[in-house]
Amino acid sequence: MSVSTSSGGIKRKGSDEGEGGIKRKALDEGKGTQDRQYVEICITDQNDRRMYFKVNPVKPLSLTFQIYCERCHLEYSTLQFLYNGCRVHGKYTPKKLKMKNGDEILAVKHVDGGGVAALSF
Repeated sequence: MSVSTSSGGIKRKGSDEGEGGIKRKALDEGKGTQDRQYVEICITDQNDRRMYFKVNPVKPLSLTFQIYCERCHLEYSTLQFLYNGCRVHGKYTPKKLKMKNGDEILAVKHVDGGGVAALSF
């Protein structure tokens, strides 16, 4: 038995069967198992500290990057994220980058400067 709301807003008890005799529970159990596929990725920093994430392939990576920074006590604006040697912006999704399970993103601190002054000993 389940409690459902009629069109008038009054709650009434009814059976678990929906239209056509199909049980609602059976529909709810199967729903989402195939729709929600996740990609497991690893974010590694320069000190070989690894953190694993299970992400939705169509969601932007910015939330994952922010969570990584929060857990490592780092500022998001001071890091760059690299995947296969190319910079990854937070708006990119794993699907757009064609990521698969076990892929690794490298988190490196952003450094400005260099040039001739850095070469003098």
